[in-house]
Amino acid sequence: MINIKQKISQITIVIVSYKSEQKVLDIVKENKNLCNILIVDNSNNENLKQKIIKFKKKNINIILSKNIGYGNAANLASKYIKTKYFVLTNPDVLGINCVNLKKFTNKVKNLGKFGSIGPRYIGKNHKNLIQTTGRNEIEKLNCISGAVMFFETQTFKKLKGFDKNFFLYFEENDFCFRANRKKYFNYQLNSIKVKHENGNSVKYSSKNERLKTNILRTWHFAWSKIYYLKKNHNYFYALSIGLMGLIRSFVKMVFFNLRKNKIEYIKYHARFNAIINSISDKKAYFRLSDVEKYYDL
Repeated sequence: MINIKQKISQITIVIVSYKSEQKVLDIVKENKNLCNILIVDNSNNENLKQKIIKFKKKNINIILSKNIGYGNAANLASKYIKTKYFVLTNPDVLGINCVNLKKFTNKVKNLGKFGSIGPRYIGKNHKNLIQTTGRNEIEKLNCISGAVMFFETQTFKKLKGFDKNFFLYFEENDFCFRANRKKYFNYQLNSIKVKHENGNSVKYSSKNERLKTNILRTWHFAWSKIYYLKKNHNYFYALSIGLMGLIRSFVKMVFFNLRKNKIEYIKYHARFNAIINSISDKKAYFRLSDVEKYYDL
């Protein structure tokens, strides 16, 4: 039986947030007396920092940052982690608690070296997440979802963390690919069950802000996919996938332009632009300011 009040001294919870103040505070309140917590806030939220300070807990720390992306925020956090393990989580995951954290640390002893371990996702939003059927307690996967990833700190650093070139999407695919190649395999632990409120971590100030963020995500998903394929497979395969994406996007752009559907046109234009940039070996530069610069929204 796991003692709920027992402190977990060998693990740090790392929360990467962007305009997710309340969800971050919910995780902190549930775990503030149990383990170390490190928040990297990509929205540079001074108000959140002051609320964290008010907890007056030495085991809870926050780093304010400009938006450097998910993987780069995790890399930044890893420089300050002193514990043997850490669990990286999105703010909109329900189930990051003492019981589940103890399951991670208990089961890892039987695995030997590993790249990362993920939980089983339940609830209505789990279908888009990478996971197995859940027939066995522990199952090996080529890649686990980036929503929750459990690492041994030294192994994470040995594998050089996440590729800094990713801003959003495919950073976990790339990490798991590199880990597998070095025989640090990735696993799903089915006895740990969490819910991921996918897409609900950000608190938007308006519908327009939500729209701009969705366009930003569209751009980075397309850019990251091509970059990942170029890096881990080969250029010509990535080029063939990219060309198909360009053709589909161009057809959609023409269609929605004729229909005078501005929003859908912009979405496919952003995708088209991202693929061109990724194929051309340009960096993932696109930010919200670029959405505002290039598109009249």
